[in-house]
Amino acid sequence: MPATSSSPSVLIPALEGVEAPSAPLSAADSIRLLQALQAVPDPRRARGRRHRLQSVLMLALQAVMAGASSWVAIAQWAVTAPQALAVCGAPPSAATFRRVLGAIDITALEAALTRWTTGRRATLMRSQPGQTRAEQRAVLAVDGKTLRGSRDSSGAQTKLISVYDHGAGLVLTRPRWPTATRSPPSPSP
Repeated sequence: MPATSSSPSVLIPALEGVEAPSAPLSAADSIRLLQALQAVPDPRRARGRRHRLQSVLMLALQAVMAGASSWVAIAQWAVTAPQALAVCGAPPSAATFRRVLGAIDITALEAALTRWTTGRRATLMRSQPGQTRAEQRAVLAVDGKTLRGSRDSSGAQTKLISVYDHGAGLVLTRPRWPTATRSPPSPSP
């Protein structure tokens, strides 16, 4: 059995494009973040769960944004987190963070964080009157590539597409999908 990583590498790509708020989240922002995290499916069986998935994700996200870079650091941060940030009774252990975060669907987590961040940004833009339409518009950059050697048995290749919001400094999406390629025409006899 291969050894698991000691780094929370699942969260780091999901948080790369999300701007960390300079001030603590308001109660309303925290509630909206918890609601957004409900869209992430729980990969665990119902039996034996001690912590809700949203609680584990919220604690892990806050710890990584505070600088935690290992499972143990996340667990230590969760133990010492201010009471206002604690979203569950007894904090999960490092092993629980490792197991849960290693099993979640990273695409669903990225999508939930993107929805929360773009909604938060839209709320902030509405609260700042006096900006022109040009100042409020979103500037997006799109980049795509085909993975070399990713051809499957049907001849489809995997494509990666990223959409980056310059104003928010946010990677909005990184979908992956196989695309069928046309086979060359067969020579006529």
